[in-house]
Amino acid sequence: QRTQREVAKTNLDKEGKYSFSLEPGRYIVDISDAEGNALPLDPAERPQIGNTLPQEIELLLGDLLVVDFDIDTGIR
Repeated sequence: QRTQREVAKTNLDKEGKYSFSLEPGRYIVDISDAEGNALPLDPAERPQIGNTLPQEIELLLGDLLVVDFDIDTGIR
């Protein structure tokens, strides 16, 4: 939607974990590669390779939410 805008951005740590603080509200959490491309790069593949679909969350005051992504690069 045109009203969507990036409100927070962070990097994964060496264990693949991330965290950030947000004000209460509704958000979409998504992942991207180092260049900012949504993962996987081809949106048509998103449902087939892991749980890399953007996740919509609602954050209430005092909430601590865990949002996990199953990133399968397909490299075997």
